[in-house]
Order: sequence, then structure tokens, then C-alpha cells
Amino acid sequence: MMHEVPRPRPARRGLSLAYQGKTLLSTIDPIAQSEKAALTYTLRPRTLYLVASPLFGYGLPLLINSLPADSALLAIEADPLLFTATQEEFYRTVPQNIPYISIRSTEDLCGFVRSAWGPRHFRRVELVTLNVGWTLHEELYKTLVQALQYDIAIDWSNAMTLTRMGRLYTRNTLRNLPALARRPSLDRLSFGQAPVLVAGAGPSLDEVLDRLLKAYPEITNKEQRFFRIICVDTALQSFIARAIPVDLVVALEAQIWNLKDFIGYGKADFALAMDLSAHPGTIEVTENTTYFFFTPWTDLAFLSRLEQRNLLPTLIPPMGSVGLTATYIALSVTQGPVYIAGLDFAFTADLYHAKSSPGYQRLYCNQTRLAPLSSVATAFRQDISKLVAKSD
Repeated sequence: MMHEVPRPRPARRGLSLAYQGKTLLSTIDPIAQSEKAALTYTLRPRTLYLVASPLFGYGLPLLINSLPADSALLAIEADPLLFTATQEEFYRTVPQNIPYISIRSTEDLCGFVRSAWGPRHFRRVELVTLNVGWTLHEELYKTLVQALQYDIAIDWSNAMTLTRMGRLYTRNTLRNLPALARRPSLDRLSFGQAPVLVAGAGPSLDEVLDRLLKAYPEITNKEQRFFRIICVDTALQSFIARAIPVDLVVALEAQIWNLKDFIGYGKADFALAMDLSAHPGTIEVTENTTYFFFTPWTDLAFLSRLEQRNLLPTLIPPMGSVGLTATYIALSVTQGPVYIAGLDFAFTADLYHAKSSPGYQRLYCNQTRLAPLSSVATAFRQDISKLVAKSD
């Protein structure tokens, strides 16, 4: 019980600290102990060093002196009692410009790093431990580091996507602006209190639709069924194959490939929810029942001017996938319940979309006796290993 509160104790040089039955800093020379640990780190550029449980900051001055100009140190403490007991002494050892925060949430940590240094400032994150304090919450600190590494990786991945696709998004937006003047914003659409089924294009959609068609034959009649259907563009062929009419199709894709999703509809009897940056050819699917929305992919001056003049349609935040965007739209157009099908984020190598989707149909039609469809999944079996041929 005597260790429930952190207890600093004088040492030969600096302060020792006992807490939760552990001596977190040496009782003889805690400064030398931490400095020895600090000397084991080789600091690299564009790196955020996450110092887990720095306690009194011993050893950090050595790291600060050798820190590259484009790298940074962030001291974090997961235990509120330790943070309270060490904060004052920490800043007697470490300059005030080194942040020392008490944090336990991955969301709070990622948010703090983003607000303090902005996006894509760092290339990597490394964990720094200079004493025993971090072992009190070892798994939590590792989780925080992994979450921050993942957040930074996603940020860089998004930047690479914008580098490759940004011009296309901009060009499509400019080409779609004249059509926007003659068509309503998505916020004009409402399904009232009607229940809504949202359909992604995942492999599970086939089983859901087959079972639903068997249990509820009225699904093929818009006038008789009691709910509405919103599907992503790639899922549309699954409904066409079963003669199930849909009420709204959501299209995000900026490239031309997804136009294949609409093959088979001579006269579209559904409405289209279309991103302003989607391929301009998409609007030809439904001439008079297209609703526009806008997903801001980056900050651009001409987009800001359009927004200031109220010339942009309703804004939908970037959701990461067309399925999540369709779900967001469903929740905004109805006050009734929303059901989800085919929104899969796990799939096999040979079946990554529903079987009626254009991608799967292309794979199916291209199979041969020597390269059957089943061979795709076989290539990814757990006991399969890659070898270099003797002739290479």
C-alpha cells in the first residue's frame, strides 16, 4: 500500500522514484543511469521520438543536443499520478519547448501530433525508454506508438494518392460544374421515415440478396416493398442480375473504370448521388435524377472561392470508401432505420467483390484450362512459398 502514490527520494545525484512496488529510478545515480540509456539511441532525421514515461527528464538533454533539426521529442506519461508528481521537476531538467503530456488515448495522441507539427512532418516514429517507468504501462505505450505510426503512414499514403490523382479530381470537378447548375444538391433528397438498405459490393452481398429475394419476393417491386435501397456503383450489377430495382446509386470514382457498373440499364429508374469530382461520364446514366455532393480532397483556392459563394453542393467528409460514403448518405436522407449489407473489409484473393461485379466477371471470363479461377486462391495458400527458379 505504501507504493500507491509516487514517492520521490533523494539520491546521490538527482532524485529516485518508487511507485507501485517498483523502483523506477536508481537510488544511487538516476541521472547517469538514464544518460547511459540515452546514449544507445542513434537519432535520425524526420523522426518523432516518443519518450515513454520520462519521469524527471533525466537523459533527455543528451538526446536534445544530438537531435536533427527536422526531428522532435515528445514526452508522454500514461499514469496521471506519475505525471503530476514529475511535471515540475521535468521542466527543471528539460527546456520548456519540449512537450510533456499526460495521455492514454490513441486519438488524443494523433490529434496532438497533428496540431503541434502539422501533417507529414515526420517519416517515422520511434519509442524511447530511459528508465523503468514505462514498464508500468508497456503494452499501452507500444499501442500508442503503433497507432501513431499507422496515422503517419496513412497521411503519407493519402498525399501520394493526391500527387497521382489530384489533377484528375480537379479536372473532373471543373467539367462537372456546369452540370451542377442544372441539378440539385444531395441535401434536397429525402426518403422520409422509410427504412433503407445500404449495399456495398463485398462478396457477402450475393448471399444477402439471394436470401432476401427468397424470403421477401416483393423486393423486386418498388411500389410494394416497404424500404428503399441505396447501393454503391459496383454493387449495381448484383441487383440487375436479380431484377431488383434500386432507389439510389452512389458514385465516387474519378476514373473511367466504374462506368462499366452501369451496363445493362437502358433507361435508369434510379437516382444517382454523384461526387463533384467523379468521372463526368457518370452523369449520362441518369440525366434528370442526379444529385451532387462534394468530398473535399484537399485545400484549393478555387474550391474555397466556390464555397464562399455557395456554389458547391452539400459537403460529405472523406470516409475512405464508397461504401462508408453510401452509409453516411443513407443516414442523412432518412429518419428511419438503416441496414447494411456487402460492406466487407475482408475478402479472398479470388473473390474481392460480389460475383456480378465487372471486376469479378472479367476474372471469370478470362479463366482458361491452364489458369482456372480457383488458381488465384491457391497461389495465396498459407503453405505456399516463393522460390527463385534455377534458370534465373
